[in-house]
Amino acid sequence: MEVAQLIAGLAFIAAALTRLELNILKRADILFEEDKLVEAGPPPDGIPSIDRPVFVNIQEAREWLSDREPVIVLKLKDEARAYPLQLMIWHEIVNDYFEDEPVVITFSAISNSTAAFRRQVKERGLEFGTSGKLYYGATVMYDRQTGSHWLHYTGECIKGRYTGNKLKGFPLYLLSFRDFKESFPEGKVLSRNTGFSRNYGRSPYIGYGRADQPPLFFEGEIDDRLLPKERLVGIRNNGEAVVYPYSVLRQQGKRGLIQETSLEGPVVVFYSRGTNSVVDTASIRFSRDAGSAAAFSPRVRGEELIFEPQEEGFKDRNTGSLWSMAGRCLEGFYEKEELKPLEHMNSFWFAWSLYYPHTKIYKEF
Repeated sequence: MEVAQLIAGLAFIAAALTRLELNILKRADILFEEDKLVEAGPPPDGIPSIDRPVFVNIQEAREWLSDREPVIVLKLKDEARAYPLQLMIWHEIVNDYFEDEPVVITFSAISNSTAAFRRQVKERGLEFGTSGKLYYGATVMYDRQTGSHWLHYTGECIKGRYTGNKLKGFPLYLLSFRDFKESFPEGKVLSRNTGFSRNYGRSPYIGYGRADQPPLFFEGEIDDRLLPKERLVGIRNNGEAVVYPYSVLRQQGKRGLIQETSLEGPVVVFYSRGTNSVVDTASIRFSRDAGSAAAFSPRVRGEELIFEPQEEGFKDRNTGSLWSMAGRCLEGFYEKEELKPLEHMNSFWFAWSLYYPHTKIYKEF
């Protein structure tokens, strides 16, 4: 009788562990929890992705895109493309190609975060759409080939056939249109010719950008080391993470920078005022200046450069060369050279801290 009870007990435990494995996916920093996957309102594809993107040159884009408006910038295959947030806030996902490279560019307004990934798994090309769900306040995508669910924040699959797989990420920038033009005068800009009729240039997230207010669609504990919607640029590597708050960078004036040795060795973070928020006022063109930041390796041709902010950009003390917000040398000894961008993310603090709870925060002493 005791043996039978033991066998029954072991069977019960095994079944419980199986259910646990189905509902919880072990990750580097957190456990995926099914009950944290919440409905955000729109059904799948209720926010339509852009699947046949059309691009225009900078001169054409200037007719409807102002200098201070934010754009996601991805440079790949020697081509730079800008994805204006006045479009991304209405679509969240662009399925694109750079030559033969299938790429997905994503924006999550709730977490104010951007990301780009290679949309291919095991040699299979995927097309992504919005799932209508959020996880820890950030967009969850789904692929139309298998219906699997993927985290915009990390590129990991959390439900479906590809559970446990992770998309390869690409470093990108969140810049003002002005900074994009300066760095990549031959670059292309995602057109308003999306195939949809939306109120481009207007934001549906009026007043959402206040740093001290709680986020939408998340009711749990939030790390109080920073305000919930403090803007930051974060770097992650091998389970470790560090963030550089905009509030620290902004204290330096129009331009700011932080240079230190971090997770990936030497790092320099450039910051500039003059990039508008898309989650504050109805008009993005006239919205609040939120600034922008990007992270790079300061090594060029084997030499570690030491930078200082200038009115017109960033200069290295080694040669006096002038560099742009996108890490491109505009004039001087290193003209046309580019700093290697680190894989970084601009985001609100609440989401970053939920995905990376052991994050170190840079503080200026």
